[in-house]
Amino acid sequence: MLRARQVFCIRLSTLITEMAVSCTILLTIRTIDIESITPSGRIQASEFIAMERSLEIALNGSSVAKLSCSPGLEKELAVGFLVTGKLISGYSAIESCRVSDDVCRITTSDVTDPAVTPHEPLRAVSFRMVVDAVESLLHEQRTHSATGGTHAALVQDVRSDWTISVEDVSRTAALCKAIGAAAAEKIDLAHCLAATTGRLTSELVRMCANAGVPLLASRAVATDLGVRIAAERDLTLLGAVRKDHSWLYNEGACGLVLDS
Repeated sequence: MLRARQVFCIRLSTLITEMAVSCTILLTIRTIDIESITPSGRIQASEFIAMERSLEIALNGSSVAKLSCSPGLEKELAVGFLVTGKLISGYSAIESCRVSDDVCRITTSDVTDPAVTPHEPLRAVSFRMVVDAVESLLHEQRTHSATGGTHAALVQDVRSDWTISVEDVSRTAALCKAIGAAAAEKIDLAHCLAATTGRLTSELVRMCANAGVPLLASRAVATDLGVRIAAERDLTLLGAVRKDHSWLYNEGACGLVLDS
């Protein structure tokens, strides 16, 4: 009975999160008038375009960042930025989080990243699960399908059904929002994999490592510094992910299990 109740709560939380993401999509697109240039001349037309905003993040009264991002999920973006930047120890450190006038103001009980109770590490993930996550991320890019102007990121709890995918004009903001949403739902990031549509740069690899996410994958490829940091931080890194082929740049503490 307890297990069934836990599963129900997770699925209800997932449904609420998915509804919030769907509503956010409606706030990230607008229509503009353009001139379409063709070999035969100019044509008046209208097109969907991705919206971009600035969000300032203030931590305990001090401004720590000003980010370019898509509208929506501002709190998740701020939380993800602080967690992936190791400016806070985790979501439990947050006492309040308010958004107004393009500023997200967060107060915490600590900002010094004290010792955190260690998690049982994720020992292995199947290659099929990684491929499915990347494929799912690509198929759910509704804003990108309409505008061609966004990246996407996904965080999936390997030990439950909890998954979130987020689109944003910034690849780093997309990953911050996904990680921030997971942290806010008290998902154990040490048991999650992350996927992105962007290149596997040093910035994205470092963000996942700082947040404790043990595996990062993408349909795109990695940079040399991204691979180096993945090796240094013991993070499993996969690029060019497809059903029949993938590049394993580094196999960290979380092993990759090939399907039989």
